[in-house]
Amino acid sequence: MKETLLRDDCKGGLYPLKLSRLPSLNKATHAAVMALSSRWHSRLGHPSSAIVSQVLSKSQIPFVSKSKKNSVCDACQKGKSHQLPYPRAISVSSSPFELVFSDVWGPAPTSVGKNDFYVSFIDDYSKFTWIYLLRHKSEVFQKIHEFQAMIERQFNKKILAMQTDWGGEYQKLNSFFQRIGIVHHVSCPHTHQQNGSAERKHRHIVEVGLTLLAHASMPLKFWDEAFVTATYLINRLPSKVISGDTPIERLFNQKPDYLSLRTFGCACWPHLCPYNARKLQFRSKQCVFLGYSNLHKGFKCLDVSEGRVYISRDVIFDENVYPFASMHPNAGARLKAKILLLPTDLLNPSSDFGVTILCVLMVMIPCALIQLVSMQVLHKNWQKMMLIWAPTALILCSRDTFLFRQGQALITRMICLLMLLQLAVHCPWIMRRHRGRHLCRADRPPPLCGRQLAVLLPTQLRRRGYTGGRTQAYQHRRPH
Repeated sequence: MKETLLRDDCKGGLYPLKLSRLPSLNKATHAAVMALSSRWHSRLGHPSSAIVSQVLSKSQIPFVSKSKKNSVCDACQKGKSHQLPYPRAISVSSSPFELVFSDVWGPAPTSVGKNDFYVSFIDDYSKFTWIYLLRHKSEVFQKIHEFQAMIERQFNKKILAMQTDWGGEYQKLNSFFQRIGIVHHVSCPHTHQQNGSAERKHRHIVEVGLTLLAHASMPLKFWDEAFVTATYLINRLPSKVISGDTPIERLFNQKPDYLSLRTFGCACWPHLCPYNARKLQFRSKQCVFLGYSNLHKGFKCLDVSEGRVYISRDVIFDENVYPFASMHPNAGARLKAKILLLPTDLLNPSSDFGVTILCVLMVMIPCALIQLVSMQVLHKNWQKMMLIWAPTALILCSRDTFLFRQGQALITRMICLLMLLQLAVHCPWIMRRHRGRHLCRADRPPPLCGRQLAVLLPTQLRRRGYTGGRTQAYQHRRPH
């Protein structure tokens, strides 16, 4: 049976509802004549519940707050989903290596040391940081082994837990950590905030390293040396996280030595007398200070003219002069073309010998093809084959190519000349075509003065039947 909720007079076919009578109505009447708050939430464009309540209260719009507890709007979740706030970490390590943070930074432009990445290790107790430069991400497994061995040998302690992300380089390490008993904490995918200590340390190292490079006006390809120096300095600076102590003091119980610090990238003059091959040579030269050596108790000095790094303790510094500041503004882009900056393992005589052998092989292959063509092994298609190989051979022997620049050995240049000689003897029309800077059909070579051919190789050309005068086109008599 239907229940009557409200009675009133009909006016013009409608039943007007007076607001003054609404408070006296029951809840069923409210539900019949008022919209729910969820309906107003949809009408107003899905704002928050606090905004909906504020709009309805200020406008004195009656509504019914009939919503289930912990109800979730599906449309709001689809259109306005975001990360939840992160709680502040309250765990504190009580001893060194109780928890170690690790992460890989990169890739970056290839540095002077041929590095593209680095992996960092941060002790949660002392905040001391180690970084290892990497050429490939696959080296992370080896560096973690080295770091673990160093900790166990130097501090006689075990790493209890390690916090990393779930990147591919650390997924392979999960089974290794389980096998040796290290607790492996990983962050959720795409949630680097859970590994915040390593991420903030990356930012600190990169900012200090870029500042060092900017102050010294050095190219960005020295980022590896700058980051290593930045880590060296950060470990010796007080930190608010550890109550104003320095990481080196908290881990090694020794105060840092600030008197040995020098400005990164300044001019320096190392003692180079032991490196001189003769007695009458300069005892030193101006270099660039590249930081501190981890293996030696000395300084790293870069000789810009030779691309060589000297490590010495006998160094004189001038912290008011920066050699890279006096170079061209585009020194970072032109440095590779002006000086040779290679690791020490590449600066040996074997590398020059290998380049020479490569150049010889690159020249001998076209020479052998020319010999085959001259013997008419290819029969009627020999001229077409020469159109393919001869320009390649001439380009290889040009002074503007890599082959000529790298082939500094006498034997390489002699083979290049031998190749040109083979071309001039067996196929002189190709040489003439290259000299004339134009192409034509192989069976219709343009006229060329016989004396001009005689200037190149008079004896060899005449023996093979080339004749002609100043204005007469040469005639090629093919042997029968």
